Amino acid sequence: ESPRPLQYFEDESTYLRPVEALRERGPDIRLSACKCPMRHEREQGVTDHFDDIVSLGRACQPAHQLRRVFGVRTAQVFDWIITPDATLRSLLETRLDGFFVRDRLVMGPEACVIDALTDVRFLHEFPAGSDIDEKYAEHAPRFEMLTERWHALMASRRRVLFIRQHAWDPDPRATATRLRRTLDAVAPHLDYRLLYLTEHDEVPWSEERIFNRRLRQPDVPDWRGDDRAWSALLDEFTSPAGASAAQG
Repeated sequence: ESPRPLQYFEDESTYLRPVEALRERGPDIRLSACKCPMRHEREQGVTDHFDDIVSLGRACQPAHQLRRVFGVRTAQVFDWIITPDATLRSLLETRLDGFFVRDRLVMGPEACVIDALTDVRFLHEFPAGSDIDEKYAEHAPRFEMLTERWHALMASRRRVLFIRQHAWDPDPRATATRLRRTLDAVAPHLDYRLLYLTEHDEVPWSEERIFNRRLRQPDVPDWRGDDRAWSALLDEFTSPAGASAAQG
């Protein structure tokens, strides 16, 4: 996942702007539902079974593919940052308390700004050679809005398909089940399923709410992933038949 300039989207037609500009569009804009505008033949199946499809990272690949396949234009807080497995659970458990606080941001390895407490890595917000304080002031309103949006989702009763690429913990199944327990605790009313993606073939885990799949990567490394592999994978879980099986 190489650093690159990003276009942050608020909805289908508008670039994500600082929260003050967004509020000019109406009082509820910062808590707007993360409804996914779906395209092509998948639209009926997705809207029948999932209100939202949301990336839980590891990095940028799931968010990119959700935009490519479904035309998602509503950002979520984990879309464009790097989160090791334990880091994601910690952020969920603390309900993002202290997330993107200036005092915790330091220069980490490979000229990447990190959160010194949680090891969140911010590749896109702080280009090499930029002034950290200046860039922090630029991006803080956006992360404030995304944090509020995340809180609204966690407090809701929506039907959500979460997608998480396994990071670097040694036992993917144990990591996925710990993540499920965390989601159960912080979002007790949410009707969710977790699509957990690994780099190697795994037998079906038959874990409640969890569907594990191998995600094939391109022969030549590409942060965006393999479009064909992602299309097949998402079709399995968002076509009418596949979504029905996932809900069951």
